[in-house]
Amino acid sequence: MSIEEKVLEIVGTHFLVHYDINVDDNFITDLKGDELDNMEICMLIESEFNVEIIDADMEEINTAQGYIDYLKNEGVE
Repeated sequence: MSIEEKVLEIVGTHFLVHYDINVDDNFITDLKGDELDNMEICMLIESEFNVEIIDADMEEINTAQGYIDYLKNEGVE
């Protein structure tokens, strides 16, 4: 499974979404989440990919694409 597929699966499972999520869907405006949802998604991604995302970076990420880009920049394959 690719990074994109894993991240979208994590986001979709977290929001209990039964339709395709776009990588650019904003967690707050499109998926009706809040900062706590983003924090929980961040923790799930950290666990899945065995990385640590610092709070300042997490606060800037608000889409699945943001996490995908972050992981790729960290060298995750």
